Amino acid sequence: MIRKPLSPAILALLAAGAVLSSCVMVVRERPGSGEWSSPEEYRETYAFEPGGTISIESGNGAIEISGWKESEVEVRATRREKGGEEMRVYALKDLRPEVKVDRTDTTLDIRTGDPDGGEGPVPVDCALQVPESTSFGSIRNGRGDLRILNIYGPVGIEIKEGDIHIENFSGSLKASLDQGAVDAEVLDLRSDDEIRITVRRGSIVLRLQAAASAVIEADAANGKITSDFDLGRDLPATKLSTRLGGDGGATISLTALAGDIRILKTE
Repeated sequence: MIRKPLSPAILALLAAGAVLSSCVMVVRERPGSGEWSSPEEYRETYAFEPGGTISIESGNGAIEISGWKESEVEVRATRREKGGEEMRVYALKDLRPEVKVDRTDTTLDIRTGDPDGGEGPVPVDCALQVPESTSFGSIRNGRGDLRILNIYGPVGIEIKEGDIHIENFSGSLKASLDQGAVDAEVLDLRSDDEIRITVRRGSIVLRLQAAASAVIEADAANGKITSDFDLGRDLPATKLSTRLGGDGGATISLTALAGDIRILKTE
């Protein structure tokens, strides 16, 4: 039997397939979990005692930080397409997310991608499990949402674009956001706590316990201020300076240059 030689077009397709198969890796699904994972996902755990300080710098991508009772920090980082979906096929040269971690006995500095938030780098999503009592000297991100859960300690945030969601948090909070919304639940306010939130384009929601005590300064020049609390004056307003609760208390400063401010009661 004489076989016909393969046409040049078919040979070209086979050659292209061979090249592609050597340059890409398909991400596999974890059985029964519905999660897709890459062998090159960054995932490391570091010994870290409660009370230490963590700093994070990211160019593009979501950041999620949640507290747990372990004396260690777990860092997970994955790459994704700019459209928001996780990548299913990776070029071999692009498999490893760009993550750099520097540590001492009491500090952990984490950097992912380009801290200036340039358009070029592929977004890197970062998820951290940290001791519940942790200080965050600086969380700096270009574009991406930030979520903080179950943390007790001071936090400093600077983000260009994205939403900030904070739940079950206690401590001083300083947040600066160019564009996006802030929704922060702050519990167990103490007299030395300082809550300072500034949003240039977007809204602020601050959730406090009914028994909270604080001096509040709020400014929504191009929006309105509303509250579940009796702040001693008619609302809505665009600016207010008032005391909540008894003498002393925390210091709260809220500024939304182009958005609304809401101060709500939480359980």
